Amino acid sequence: MIESVKERIYESEPFQRLGRELETLRAAQPLLVRGISGSLMAFVASFVYEPRSRQVFLVVADNDRAERLRDDCALLAREEQVCLYAHASGHKAEALDLTAPVAQVETLRSLSRSDPVIVVASAEALAGRVPLPTDFRKRILQLDAGKEHPFEALLGTLAELGFERKDFVEEYGDFSVRGGILDVFPYVGENPLRIEFWGDSIESIREFDVLSQRSVRELHSATIVASLAQASSEGQQPTGSLFDYARPDALILVDEPMLIQKEIEELSREGRTDIFDWQALGRQSERFLRILHSTISGPGAPTTSQPQPPGTADQGPAATRLDFLSSPQPPTNGSIKVLLRHVETLAAEGQQITIACDTNEEADRIKELVEEELTSPETARGETGGAHPS
Repeated sequence: MIESVKERIYESEPFQRLGRELETLRAAQPLLVRGISGSLMAFVASFVYEPRSRQVFLVVADNDRAERLRDDCALLAREEQVCLYAHASGHKAEALDLTAPVAQVETLRSLSRSDPVIVVASAEALAGRVPLPTDFRKRILQLDAGKEHPFEALLGTLAELGFERKDFVEEYGDFSVRGGILDVFPYVGENPLRIEFWGDSIESIREFDVLSQRSVRELHSATIVASLAQASSEGQQPTGSLFDYARPDALILVDEPMLIQKEIEELSREGRTDIFDWQALGRQSERFLRILHSTISGPGAPTTSQPQPPGTADQGPAATRLDFLSSPQPPTNGSIKVLLRHVETLAAEGQQITIACDTNEEADRIKELVEEELTSPETARGETGGAHPS
């Protein structure tokens, strides 16, 4: 179903024109667009990602929108091709089920390997300083079953990287030792690792469930990555940015530059010294292909008569203006009756209508509610017209 929806959207005139614009897009002149509402931004990100499997950085103002768009992008691309880079104590995206710091480490690991991924980043997370890629790679341990790795030296390295030794592994950053068995919970993945040694030789590597202690699966190799927070507490502030991890052919898709600028400037007013300011991020982004989307008047809005976002000044006239002509979904306040009225209005205008749900159960429930409404006495008297579920 989702593939047929993608096909119809990608064949629409705005997306076809976007495809043509991408063929001539250059880093020196970003493409300014408007009219992208709600989840359509995920379709745009997927559209520019899929043909070349390039790295795409989708930058949005706040963590909540980053989480929603991350989930939307994961529906359009494969789960492992989409990363969330948000700044919070944790997030509610069920498909990811990781705390934000772990999601950030996952993202940097993928980027450090030059993986072709879609990274959905919030303004606060984007502004944060991180270790340079060369320093980050030093915080990664690669272990392979059947190979030698000095046991005591590994324990010392874990302690140096900020892992805490405990009797039992309970959360990210813990490790425990029982004889020749090392349990460690790295800052990547959903499960801790159980590594069995015979002397200094790795006999086996398994993921295990932290609650039941039962093995989940056996691995031929495993990656242990340390926390970014520990890297920031070693006395010297990191100097790298997320863009330092991007491939040269990466594309940056910025949603509402004015709102992102406002978020970052607010962080500066709060006294944050561990971030890049708006102008610095603009300069860092200049070497990449960029698409800037704005529906707000002011700096960053797609019009030739207004100031341009950082990185676009003194570079000639504004880039092509492309309007996707979408509009936000009107609120229904949980009312099926209101939803049906809106659907009928769209149907009368000749629109094709698709209602998407997260699960089959939700889709069945929506269909059931629509059928109940259509067969209600009020509907029978003609108060709600000719919508029909399918």
